[in-house]
Amino acid sequence: MVNENVFAYQITDSDLLPVPEWQGRHNLFIDTRILGQTLHIRTGLELRYYLNYTAPQFQPFYGSFFVVNDAPFDSFPFLLDYFFAFDVQSFHVLLRLENLNSFINPTRFYTLYRHPSNSFGFRLALRWRIPG
Repeated sequence: MVNENVFAYQITDSDLLPVPEWQGRHNLFIDTRILGQTLHIRTGLELRYYLNYTAPQFQPFYGSFFVVNDAPFDSFPFLLDYFFAFDVQSFHVLLRLENLNSFINPTRFYTLYRHPSNSFGFRLALRWRIPG
């Protein structure tokens, strides 16, 4: 069982560049090799969150961000993902179920004002190398 944690605290001028004051990324997973060290498996949970954050508004026409002080920003400040990955020699597979907390609380996750992340996501990635 592996536990990886990253905490970040940052101070900036929130009028110029609003960024989360506190943010964290935590992984709790199993990382093992089986079948005579041939099959490498990694599976677990990832939690990402931020605190004390008012997201900026993005204006696509101008391609720029600006601070919205009077607009309400309703957010659910964390994302919970499950991942399962394995590789055999040069073949790699990743399965990721994103934003599992949308089943617990249907509030959307925002990193930009009025631009929500997907309610639930499923990703499948395949990669292989041809020896040569």
